[in-house]
Formats: sequence, structure tokens, C-alpha cells
Amino acid sequence: MAKQGSTMAINRVANHVRLQRGVSLIELLIASSLGLIVLASVGSIFLSGHNMAAERTKQLMLAQDVNDAIRIMKNDIQRAGYNSDNSGTLTLSGASSTIVVGSTNDSISYVYEDENSDWRIVKFRFKSGSPSVVQMCVNTVPKSVGGVALSDASCGSGTAFSLMDQAYINVTEFKVEPTVLSTSSATSSIIDISLSATLKNTSYTKTVSTTIKTRNWY
Repeated sequence: MAKQGSTMAINRVANHVRLQRGVSLIELLIASSLGLIVLASVGSIFLSGHNMAAERTKQLMLAQDVNDAIRIMKNDIQRAGYNSDNSGTLTLSGASSTIVVGSTNDSISYVYEDENSDWRIVKFRFKSGSPSVVQMCVNTVPKSVGGVALSDASCGSGTAFSLMDQAYINVTEFKVEPTVLSTSSATSSIIDISLSATLKNTSYTKTVSTTIKTRNWY
């Protein structure tokens, strides 16, 4: 009888141990599942934040490149016509004004005396392609060469480069609109420039406009 009681007690203990093990395993599975759900949620939030940051970086890069291009043009155009010997405003050969705008209003050319006392001939122009770009073309002519024709800068010679990173940016529009301002003593111009560009493989577009008043150098 004592032996039977001992056997029953052992069986109860074994069953209890098996029950405890089963409950622990279920709890472990539940905890693991909850952990996976939390990790997935955190990962999704992280990836979403990372993608938003990456997209924001692209937008800022486009805005910065377009603004920098406009700034470069504005700073340089304001020097158009400068001549240190006070013999009059420099103009390109045959030009009636300091600024020469192309027939399709997508280029602007001029000349001025640079910091090395050379004649610097500059042209900004829209060049269509894959991608389309705005180029700055520069030719330098020594001032010591007397009687030289200050011709429109050729983008096939001298230095020519894109104002924006053409690996990522495509220019969609470059427009130059001149307005002549005349008084009894001087003639100058107001130049309105508009530049639009897109970031490749995105829908991001940035348009920047500026107004420049040319100077008279006498």
C-alpha cells in the first residue's frame, strides 16, 4: 500500500513537472512573437525615417545647386562691361549694349576686365541633351593684344563647364529676359533670369529667379 502511494506521488510530481515545462515553452513562444513584432515595428519606423531623410537630402541638394548656379551668374554678370582705364564700358564686337542675349532667350554673353587685367569673355547658355545643362563658357584674351575682336565666347574653346552636377540634375528651363533702361546720361539694363531643374529619377523640381541691374563703367 505504501509502495502504491509512493508511485502515485511520483506520477503527480512528474505530471506537474511536464505541465510546468509546457507552460514555460508557450510563454517563451509568446514572448518571442511579441519581440519579433516589436522589432519589426521599430525596423519599419527606422526605415521610414531613413527614407524620409534621404529624400529630404535630395531635395536640399537640388535646391542648393540651383541657388548656387543663380548666385554664380548674378555675381559674374554684375561685372559685365568693367574697364579699368575708364575709356568706356566694354562690349562685345558689334554689340550695341553690354549684355548680349541669344535669339531664343536661353543664353547671355558679355565681356569685362578681370583681376589679372585681361579681357574675360563669358557666356552662360542652355544646352539640351541627356541631361540638359546650363554651361558657363569662358575665354580670356590678354589686354596687351591691341585691337583684338572681343567676339562672343565660344563653348567649343576656352573653358566650358556645367553649373550643376549633371550626374544627378537635369535643367528643364533657362530663360533670360532683358529690359533696357535709358536716361539722358546713361543706358543700362535689367536682366531677369529664371532657372528650373529636376532631380533625376524623382519628381522634385526647383525654380529660382533673380533680377540683375547691369552697371555702367565710365
